[in-house]
Amino acid sequence: MATTNDKEMFPPNNAYNAALPIWQKCRDTSAGEDALHARDQETAGTYLRPLNPANTSAANQAKNEAYILMARYQNFVGSTKSGFLGMAYRKAPVVPNLPDRMKYLIENVDGTGLSLEQQSRSTLSEVIEVGRSGLLCDMPANNGGTVKNEQDGMRPSIVPYCAESIVDWFPLTPSASDPLQYVILKESATEKVDGEFEHESITVYRVLHMIDGNYHQTVYKSDSKGIFASGDAGVETQIYAANNAPMKSIPFSFVGSINNSPSIDKPIILDIANASLGMYQEDANLRVSSFGFSAGTMTIADDRYQQGLRNKDDPSKPQAVAMGDGMALVMGSGGKAEIISPPDNPLAAKIKDTDQKNLAELGAQVVMISGGPTVIVEVESRNSVNASKLTVAVVNVSAACNQQLMWCAEFLGVTIPETEKFKVNTDFFSAEYSPEQVTALIAQFQGQLISKAEAQKSLQKAGNISAETDLKKMNDEIVQQSTGNVSFDDGGE
Repeated sequence: MATTNDKEMFPPNNAYNAALPIWQKCRDTSAGEDALHARDQETAGTYLRPLNPANTSAANQAKNEAYILMARYQNFVGSTKSGFLGMAYRKAPVVPNLPDRMKYLIENVDGTGLSLEQQSRSTLSEVIEVGRSGLLCDMPANNGGTVKNEQDGMRPSIVPYCAESIVDWFPLTPSASDPLQYVILKESATEKVDGEFEHESITVYRVLHMIDGNYHQTVYKSDSKGIFASGDAGVETQIYAANNAPMKSIPFSFVGSINNSPSIDKPIILDIANASLGMYQEDANLRVSSFGFSAGTMTIADDRYQQGLRNKDDPSKPQAVAMGDGMALVMGSGGKAEIISPPDNPLAAKIKDTDQKNLAELGAQVVMISGGPTVIVEVESRNSVNASKLTVAVVNVSAACNQQLMWCAEFLGVTIPETEKFKVNTDFFSAEYSPEQVTALIAQFQGQLISKAEAQKSLQKAGNISAETDLKKMNDEIVQQSTGNVSFDDGGE
């Protein structure tokens, strides 16, 4: 963790550097067409293959600009992410009954008014999009710089960090015998400067680290140009839990698409992003081909025109002539003129169709106007691969949230009952029986193939009967109604 006078006071580790281009690709494809256009306009060839890259003329640059802006992108990536989130949050998460001193976390988990459910949703969104996120249980420092339990009314919060903010950690694969020693987080902050409404952006490195088995934070701040003072040792603070007990671990949770270890996981949507970019390129190919070659090119065979068409720099050579709408190609000898139309070339369209089939097989989702997720092909199955991936991600988010709540409890000196857990829904698909299926189930009961209890359990599992319904109580009410003990005639005697 040697300091430098560079903007990157703590350079990212190799794993981070290897993953960063993948994260950027997933974010751009999820953001949509404008993000892809902007990236190619900024750096030619990022997503679309440039036209005539060796030609640096203004005309070719303008042609490439038009080529980029013509390309249409169907955002399967963003729709899939939205669909996955809709599947996970179609039912509200199970919220634990926390001790009274922790109840504020349910509605204000990060100190800005974000609820625990909302934070879990944004964390899952990050895991789906880039395969990685982080949560820090943080206790603000008092005026003396040393954090102690609830001094001056302070209390812990849970702060989220995106993958790009987690620049380094050690060891890369912690274990019980070799626990996490440090995590380096890169933040962007604003500070007020002279003037009533003036402020400046600065870079902050927050280093979470262990010293002699105790947890500390050291904060380094740059100037407005992103430069750190030479020899800056930062502001170091030891972090205490309840009863002024030193914290014995770093209260930071890595959240991944495979597990919650610090290692970087593959984004859930990466394969869909790659297939979508293939489709995007073929759409660009189709459109530039249509624009440049769909119109017929007029040809004139006449020596009188041929003679005047010479290269200005070298008259011994013919001048190159552009093809397409509004241009004429002079051929010479014969005085004949005609329109040449290109033959149909369905190759790009076929490749695009193949890419769309690949997306369907990957389970790419589109979101209907009604808001409910559907799929390109029938992949809505409890055994589908993507449902399994989503289940793992959801379980990881739930586990990280519960670990953060345990650290909050340690700061506050309270205990969360073992049975009280935060849990994001993993019942992704609505499986209510259709009227025909209900009729068939009743026929099985009446034919004495199954018991009434089994029929009711089946209906409850499918969602036709609410999961919260007590079946025994429901049957008691049915008996009361059938024996006449319940009257719905308010005017009767």
